[in-house]
Amino acid sequence: MLVYRTVVWQSAEERAVAAEKQAAEASRLMKSVAQLRSTLPTTGQSERPDEDVMQIAQRAARDAALTPTVVREVTPLGERASTADSSLTNQSARLVVEPISIQELGTFLRIWVSSQRVWSVQRLDLSAINAAGNQGRTGDYRAVLSLSAEYSKDQNVKDRSRGQ
Repeated sequence: MLVYRTVVWQSAEERAVAAEKQAAEASRLMKSVAQLRSTLPTTGQSERPDEDVMQIAQRAARDAALTPTVVREVTPLGERASTADSSLTNQSARLVVEPISIQELGTFLRIWVSSQRVWSVQRLDLSAINAAGNQGRTGDYRAVLSLSAEYSKDQNVKDRSRGQ
């Protein structure tokens, strides 16, 4: 009987130690999440992103030494509640840039990310443009960028695109 109680006690003690370790890890993770959330900067004071996505894209194209006409279209895709935080709303849009080479696209995206903080690229789809439909140029693509901006219903626009 004494051996049984000792085994039960040791097993309970091991479970208690494991639970304490899990609690400490959970506490550490919660502090990390709180710290990361506190670093999300406020980028504006409006209900939704004010700046026109077409203007942002054309400016990025000019800064990348491209003609602004490569920015073909911007299609708003609407708003929905954020899945991460019920106090946030997510606005999305689709941006089409063509014709553009891989190198030009890289420059465009680098400038896009560094020049504005509200709209983040969530997805990039590339399709080759054939030379016949592209004034004989080869190696160009149609880039379709899925964009999103997340903002708070309390009118503080949040920057999700970079953890700055």
